[in-house]
Amino acid sequence: MNHISKQIISVSFVFIFNGLLFGTWASRIPKINELFNFSEMGLSALLLLLAAGAISSFPIAGRLTDKIDASRLSMWLCILYPIPFVLISLSDSVILLAVSLFLFGWIHGAMDVSMNAWGTEIESVEEKTLMPFFHAMFSFGAGVGAASGILAAALNIELFVHFIIVSLVAIPVYVWVRKNSNKQVRIATKNESKQTFSFPRGKLLLVALVAFSCALGEGAMADWASVYMFSEVNSTHAQAALAYTIFSIFMVLTRLGGQRIITVLGVVNTVKTFAVSSMVGATLLVTITNIYISYFAFALLGIGYAIIMPLAFSKAAKINKRNTGTAIAGIAMFAYGGMLLGPVLIGVLAEFSSLKSAFSTFIILSVFVLLSSNQFNDVRNKTKT
Repeated sequence: MNHISKQIISVSFVFIFNGLLFGTWASRIPKINELFNFSEMGLSALLLLLAAGAISSFPIAGRLTDKIDASRLSMWLCILYPIPFVLISLSDSVILLAVSLFLFGWIHGAMDVSMNAWGTEIESVEEKTLMPFFHAMFSFGAGVGAASGILAAALNIELFVHFIIVSLVAIPVYVWVRKNSNKQVRIATKNESKQTFSFPRGKLLLVALVAFSCALGEGAMADWASVYMFSEVNSTHAQAALAYTIFSIFMVLTRLGGQRIITVLGVVNTVKTFAVSSMVGATLLVTITNIYISYFAFALLGIGYAIIMPLAFSKAAKINKRNTGTAIAGIAMFAYGGMLLGPVLIGVLAEFSSLKSAFSTFIILSVFVLLSSNQFNDVRNKTKT
């Protein structure tokens, strides 16, 4: 196995681990909500703290990525990530839970910047569209985490025990990354400039808003898909739990085939096709109250949100090759800000209207993505033969 192959595996492991802990946390939200008896607004406020933690980490993580390199930062964050994660399960007061969620969000966000920067560096060297695959690994990890939550709930396993078991995955990931990423894949011009974090502007701002639109939907699905099925479609708890699993499966499968899809359709047509997929899925979800139609709608949403955000990170890296970390931090502020703010926004809208009305937001966002698809016209897909 050559060095680049080991780098690809290393990045994949980091993406999987990042998704694993996030998916596990998302799957146990109902249990945490039961323990503290939050209202929809109260739960949304706590989720906002998690989002605030992530967003506040992006500028710092971007600068650290450019300074000490993405692989080294990712390696250390893998060890730190489980600490606030486990603290969430130990929280016996709202204050401790709030602090734990903020720290969990902070490290989660910092990892998002470092691992995406690392991924785009390898993508540049390989001249392949690898970001959809790496994001598939995040979705795979999130799906496994969600499945572990279903199993833990069924077996009535305590939160602390469950979170400790999942956290142990950090050990082999750290060992592998430390052993196989000592020769960092670097872009030749990366450190010629020492740019500080800057807010995306111009064309990059539009790309960031597209990423935000897709990420908001993806993040909302993690926390509200099962709630929507139970409250709006009148499903059982078991049927409701299956909704996010279906969403995640189709997202993973689409991302795994991302390079092939982009090669066949081209980048702009890929963005347009998936925008239509999410738009149709969201429309079906809010207009037809049927369990199986809803499952189909969640599948379309999983497909629709799968590839566009990874393409936005690739775009950021191509715009600013000298400071990949700071460029990706700018996109990440919108992308993962949307992912973490999505559940909060849906909760607030549901509080003042209804959950079905809140889900109509996804239709509007999909139309915006469709209208903005030409912003990706210079993201090229290069494939080695």
